[in-house]
Amino acid sequence: MPVVGRMAAVVLLLLAGCVGFPSGVAGAADTAGNGLPVTVTLTSLTPSVPVAGGTVTVKGNVKNTAATAVTGVQVGVRMGEGKPLSGRAGIGEVAGRGKPVSADGEEISGHLDDVGDVAAGKSADFSLAVPVSVLGMSKAGVYEFAVDAQGTADGADAAGTVGITRTFLPWFPTPSSAEATSVSAVWPLTATPHINAWSMANGDSGEAVFSDDSLADDLGDSGRLDAAVRAADDLPVTWVVDPELLAEASAMSDGYRVASSPDDSGQQAVQDNTAGSGRSAASSWLKRLKSAVSGGDVVSLAYGDPDLASVAHHGSGVDGLTALVKQAGSDGAAQVASALGVTPEAEVAWPADEVVDTGIVRLVKSLGGSAVVTSSAQVSGTAPVQATSAGTTALVADSTLGDVLSADSGQAVIQQRVLAETLAVTLASPSDRAGLFVVPPRQVSADAVKALGAALGAAQDAGWVKGVTLDQLRTEMPAPAGQATVPAVSAYPASEAADEISAAQLQSVVDQKGRLTTLLPLLTAPDRVEQQTRAAMASGLSTAWRADQTKGDAYREGLADSITASLGAVHLVQKSKVTLSGDSGKLQVSVDNGLQQKAQGLVLGLTAQAPMLEIGDVPDLSLTAAAVSTVSVPVAARSNGQAQVTAQLYRSDTGEAWGDPVTFTVEVTSIQTGALWVVGGGLVLMLIAVARIAWVRRRKATRGFGATPRRR
Repeated sequence: MPVVGRMAAVVLLLLAGCVGFPSGVAGAADTAGNGLPVTVTLTSLTPSVPVAGGTVTVKGNVKNTAATAVTGVQVGVRMGEGKPLSGRAGIGEVAGRGKPVSADGEEISGHLDDVGDVAAGKSADFSLAVPVSVLGMSKAGVYEFAVDAQGTADGADAAGTVGITRTFLPWFPTPSSAEATSVSAVWPLTATPHINAWSMANGDSGEAVFSDDSLADDLGDSGRLDAAVRAADDLPVTWVVDPELLAEASAMSDGYRVASSPDDSGQQAVQDNTAGSGRSAASSWLKRLKSAVSGGDVVSLAYGDPDLASVAHHGSGVDGLTALVKQAGSDGAAQVASALGVTPEAEVAWPADEVVDTGIVRLVKSLGGSAVVTSSAQVSGTAPVQATSAGTTALVADSTLGDVLSADSGQAVIQQRVLAETLAVTLASPSDRAGLFVVPPRQVSADAVKALGAALGAAQDAGWVKGVTLDQLRTEMPAPAGQATVPAVSAYPASEAADEISAAQLQSVVDQKGRLTTLLPLLTAPDRVEQQTRAAMASGLSTAWRADQTKGDAYREGLADSITASLGAVHLVQKSKVTLSGDSGKLQVSVDNGLQQKAQGLVLGLTAQAPMLEIGDVPDLSLTAAAVSTVSVPVAARSNGQAQVTAQLYRSDTGEAWGDPVTFTVEVTSIQTGALWVVGGGLVLMLIAVARIAWVRRRKATRGFGATPRRR
């Protein structure tokens, strides 16, 4: 597994061009807000594209949300006004309805499911099989298909509509002369960072520690990421991948641990954890994904999926930030290539929620990006591919379908809405090929991704959609003359800005680069630590933190704390007093190396604060990984007494002090007093002899200058 891969949903891009109509998502997805006592939920509708002579089977359930029973409940269907809706605007109007209106039409007689009484708070299932022949569909188009519940609510004088939900039936008789719409489905694979930042930057080669085990559910059977891979079967999709997700899945497949407390992003999580449950699921998912992307189009996001809007809006004064994001792009592409065996496209940028402004577009260009994903609600024009003044290409996602895929409507409702919208686009310009580009949320639900895959497959089989890759769409739908009008920075929505990473938080991430540079010379195997820490820094900028800013803050703090701990991991062991018996001996000085690898590049210095103690040559340090090493330093004493000694580690390359000094007392005892007397007496005799010689020489000198000899 690559080193970056030791760290650590998904963008369905459905290419879209026609925009500007009300989405009406809530009305189609949820009946609880229409004031009626019964919620009607559709669980399946087959076939999703009716054919002449067939039967439409719809299943679901009704739930009584009132405080009293609803009696005599019957479920039936309505077909609206019995004619195709007026394009995408008509679809949006129907989806936005609440209570029944006359335009919903009358119930089709003879096709009811008698559910009976439904007690307060209880649910009941229904199933209806309605022949296509009685639905009244003749002209190609999109038809309203409403499922309503009739019954008697508490206090009502007679039975009436107690619940309703609406969806759509596409009708596309063949053969047809309509030109199929080019739809490029881009499957996003992203997730919130899960690997504990402390274990990332620590460089430990053991099992990764995850903050929680939720990724095991996402990768397992019926999880959203498992559903994404399976739903793309036989579709010409373009995968949009956060490389960190691949790294985390790879780490899981090698065996991993899960922090006992999900809120702990620091050292405690590394020390207190249990075995993860998703090893098998991750391994199977990676194998399926590698097979699915073989020969297909893959777009690699920068490692960790950095929040481009935050960088553009708050990073101008943060030196090194752009370089960090650019490096994350290179690291990410390498991770995807290694994990999936493909050469990914790495020049497509995807800002949060497809919201762009001129500052974001300029940033994308400076990072080397050639295209930026945006929304039809953001830029002018309806073409899915447009030029911008910054020299990049705007890939314009359909905002209506983006809203549909973000709603919690259930697979059946989402699937029928996607079919309806794509058919409406095709029939709006039957003689011209249109294009659609659709971006669901990054972590799209399993229901939504399954609905999208099923809808695209059904529409392609029916003939009004032609599946293409993103690259093919850009070739088929070149940018028209002129440039897209991109909003100014001042127009960036306040609701989006509230979720951004602040300048101080960005600075805190970039600051770790300098601290890492200080640490690396100590390491005998620095590559792993450097790459993992760089990956963790990129993850600290993740777009995913918009959904949980508190966890984002904790992740960044965990990263900083980890590097702080690594910088302090090599240090002198405290000592207070040492006794030296005799005039020579050895001082034992211990160095604790708490790193997970052998340390290098440090020397030990000892300084005595009194002349009575002489320090000998200090041996070179050999610092074993995760161990305390002891150095023996020779010393010599001239007298009994105490001397303060200071030990300090220094970097061998710069001479700078490393860590805090340790000062201790050396007490010298047992130097013989006789020896001291002999030495002292010898010195006195020598001084007397010198003095006498000097006196004799002075007298001789005096005589030489005329002194008279004494007579005897």
